[in-house]
Amino acid sequence: MLDEAHDSSLTQRFSTLLKGWRAKCGVSRLDMSLRSDFPQKHISFLELARTTTSRGMVMRIGVTRGLQLHDRNSPLLAAGFAPACK
Repeated sequence: MLDEAHDSSLTQRFSTLLKGWRAKCGVSRLDMSLRSDFPQKHISFLELARTTTSRGMVMRIGVTRGLQLHDRNSPLLAAGFAPACK
């Protein structure tokens, strides 16, 4: 039960971060989908916290956004993963 609440909290944190990124960059879900090579529906589900993400997906979205490796730590931590570098 505690793990489910923890997972839900992490999913919500990453969801909020992803929505913020898109808004800040003025990128549509379709554009993000095309750039990251993930289905638009999956991007939508991530933003609505209806699904969890994987470490690889977080890293790929970071690459798509042009984030340096150390700048991907924040989204990795938000999604519940270890930082990419220290």
